[in-house]
Amino acid sequence: MATVLSTLPFFGVGLRANIGDYFGASIDYQFMPTLSVSKISFGSGMFSATARVYPFKGKLFVGAGFGYMHHFVRVRSAEINAEAKIGAPIALINIGMTGRTGFVFGMDAALVIPLSKMRANTTATPGEAAEDLPREQLQARLDEEREEVTEDINRVLGKIPVVIQLNLVRLGYIF
Repeated sequence: MATVLSTLPFFGVGLRANIGDYFGASIDYQFMPTLSVSKISFGSGMFSATARVYPFKGKLFVGAGFGYMHHFVRVRSAEINAEAKIGAPIALINIGMTGRTGFVFGMDAALVIPLSKMRANTTATPGEAAEDLPREQLQARLDEEREEVTEDINRVLGKIPVVIQLNLVRLGYIF
């Protein structure tokens, strides 16, 4: 069974150009600002460049492109400070609808395909109130646990062949 991850970025900025009635191109950066819940912070972002085709000269488009996607989670407490960063170059195929001029509203969905195996880069250091062990011993124990957790994360990431991205609301102005 394949695992599919879905992501809903909160904000984005971009540039788009229409080339006649049937073609267009866009460059976007979409991100979820860092959100913190208790001792955990997380966020994500995605840069993409896509070519679009408007098959009916209207608002509906299909597109394909490439980019880079990244996510992070950070845990800060009195006992430990840990962080995991995940990123990968991507290809994407999308379909959506948007206005062509003036103030526009739109939405789209994309199938995001990692071009390389997504891997986690993790760090961990003892917090201020960590156990009363020598710092080197404590760091050695944390490094062992971090390596185990990193292997588990990478095992899960290796089972994610695609990510589905949904942009339910796109607002903008096209000159």
